[in-house]
Amino acid sequence: MRIYSPFFETIHDEHQPNYNLGRGTHSSILRATVFHDPSGKPLNRAAPHKFAIIWDEDHDERVIFVIEEIYNAGLLPCFTIFGERKAFFTAIMVDNNEPLRSALADRVQRIVSWLPGGDAWSCAIGSIGDPEAKPVHADDQSVELYLRNLTRLWALGPDQWPQTPQEQEPRVVDALLGSAAWRAHCLPHEAHGR
Repeated sequence: MRIYSPFFETIHDEHQPNYNLGRGTHSSILRATVFHDPSGKPLNRAAPHKFAIIWDEDHDERVIFVIEEIYNAGLLPCFTIFGERKAFFTAIMVDNNEPLRSALADRVQRIVSWLPGGDAWSCAIGSIGDPEAKPVHADDQSVELYLRNLTRLWALGPDQWPQTPQEQEPRVVDALLGSAAWRAHCLPHEAHGR
């Protein structure tokens, strides 16, 4: 399986058109470890997050640079699908949250406004079914069906790691924080009432 980025695991990878949809439409499914939920709230534990890249006939891998920048900004949990077509980047959100969408649009536009090699793209942020945010050049109904099928087939978006028995027990750090001996050793000011 092809490795597109050290940050992402490739789960499924198509190298050529496989669908009678758009111009050369094909997809890749990748997984990353994320530390926030789609609303930006920190998770108690890292979690896997699957997302799709919709490629057109030129398979422009600069889209990986953009997704890495989104990931490094902590925004990846907000999205499930990315695509680039004719210098236009599209990001499909996990949830249709209008206030978040506006904020994300500004952040992503800054990212795509400078690409390696000095190029700049335009972008659209939306949800599945949004005619302004289509990563495939085809009729709205076909694109929506394709994106919903990809989302369902690959369970795109946030996921949970299987819970371990240790997660049922108090964390060591929580026990230490409650320990008077630990506080006296590591927080001497508290031990002496200062």
